[in-house]
Amino acid sequence: MLFAFATWSLDRASIGVAVDAYRVPATVAANAVPGLLVCLALFVATRRLLLSFLMGFALQALVYEASRIKLRTIETPVALEDMYFLTGIDLAGIRLFWAYVEDPVRLLVLLGAGLALLALVTWREKPWFRNFGPGRLALLALTFAAAASLAQARWPWPRLYQDDVAAPTRFSTMPAILHSGLMADLVDKHLERKTRRFDVDEAALRAAARKLAATPDRDAGPRPLAGTRPDIVVVLSESFFDPRIMRGLDDIEDYIPNVRQWIEAGHGGTMSVPAYGGGTIRTEFEILTGLPYRAFPDIGFPYMALDMRATPTLPGLLLREAGYRTAAIHGNQGSFYNRSAAYGAMGFQKFITAKEFGKAGVRDGLWYSDESMTDLLVAELQSEETPLFAFAISMQNHGPYDANRALHADAWERIRLPDGLGEGAAIELRNLLYHLGSADAQFARLLDVLQRRNRPYLLLFFGDHLPGLHATYPELGFVDGASARSQQPPWVLIRGRGSDTWPAAREIAFPWQLPAELAYEAGIDNAYFDFSRKMGAMMGRDYEKKPDSPSAKALTSAARANLSGGFEARVR
Repeated sequence: MLFAFATWSLDRASIGVAVDAYRVPATVAANAVPGLLVCLALFVATRRLLLSFLMGFALQALVYEASRIKLRTIETPVALEDMYFLTGIDLAGIRLFWAYVEDPVRLLVLLGAGLALLALVTWREKPWFRNFGPGRLALLALTFAAAASLAQARWPWPRLYQDDVAAPTRFSTMPAILHSGLMADLVDKHLERKTRRFDVDEAALRAAARKLAATPDRDAGPRPLAGTRPDIVVVLSESFFDPRIMRGLDDIEDYIPNVRQWIEAGHGGTMSVPAYGGGTIRTEFEILTGLPYRAFPDIGFPYMALDMRATPTLPGLLLREAGYRTAAIHGNQGSFYNRSAAYGAMGFQKFITAKEFGKAGVRDGLWYSDESMTDLLVAELQSEETPLFAFAISMQNHGPYDANRALHADAWERIRLPDGLGEGAAIELRNLLYHLGSADAQFARLLDVLQRRNRPYLLLFFGDHLPGLHATYPELGFVDGASARSQQPPWVLIRGRGSDTWPAAREIAFPWQLPAELAYEAGIDNAYFDFSRKMGAMMGRDYEKKPDSPSAKALTSAARANLSGGFEARVR
């Protein structure tokens, strides 16, 4: 009982509500059961009851602290998919997570004190049973049965959690957590995922395919790059957005003048992305596959939750059917988000990671600079004459933004800010503007390189999500009066040869539309991309606003069918 209420107290503190909020016996008990199972496993392993409860509670405390930090940073608590990081944790992951700890010294002191206490209890507490006695064997069997039934979503777990005690609620920011607790919610989401199916509405899909076949293609005219094999360069710029969507920044220096110039010239716009403050992988998934993330609800991190081996992707199409070289570049460890395992299956021949950056790369702030990333991009372009598909993910503008770590301190200090900002907001905003300026300058540099090569090219540059500026947004707010989550980052798509360029073909509402545009502009045919391009043009932003419409159901079904490579067979 004490363990259950102590766990509930941690839970309430992590989301900043009173300890008695939704505190009823059934809820408290359901939230404590996962931790008790961990304690039981530790008891079987150590044969020490007090030690097991202390270790189990300490592990829970670490999870709740991580959830509190994540909630403060990007307004999202720890989710089931975050557990995947534990299976592939490395120095890069530790470095990233540690950067968000508010008081590292305090945390280290607490960890040290906790380890000392556990060591003392281990020394003083006597084992409760013999190594291979019947008591330990019985507990081992019970632990194994409980863990196996949970892993397979078997009785009694669905009865305990997939009812009113732990069911999702109307609280969209933290589904079910306010009502049932974090631990109960994690179990509930696991049970949902073990039993979920991504159904395909065959009738809606075939009806949409017939409708599109009977509708004239508004872009059926000549394509400037059709019949050629242009170099295709895609840059996912970390946390890139237009700072002037915030109030008070329209009369200070423009830190994204190059991107703004091309958008105003008709080569881009803004788009609704499936991430905020973090979750780059979700926008990346849409860009590389053309599959809407919302077609696969609650998958968390796609490269971990979905089998990508059968999925037709943009790099795979370009490699296997159009003779492209394919390369990905990212100044972090390749294991992060399971990219190393997924990229080969998706069609990337080469993945340049932090190891290669370390040979000549320069850090600007905590992470490798956009300039270093562009150096590697340019080297790939110049290495062979074979057309290249290059996908680069920047790191320089990745948070946290709470301290001055700029490489060029003089440039950082010259940045002028709106009057009246608090200290925390001023540091965040100055860091952001500094890094946005670097990203914009490297965009212009890359475009110049492509133009001077006098070869056909497609350059796609976009922001994956808005950064989580928890001090700045409340003080400034946004020009449109809406929330940070509803703001849209920019995209720019330039098609050209030399200094000749042609405006983007259409308005883009979502990232999943962009790979179809790239394939279309390069003159490369693919049944799914053709379908999604036409459907996207017909629906506009209605896919997000009207998810239950026949067109939205058809698009979702097309994405689910294409995940396993079965789209064409279903629309014949």
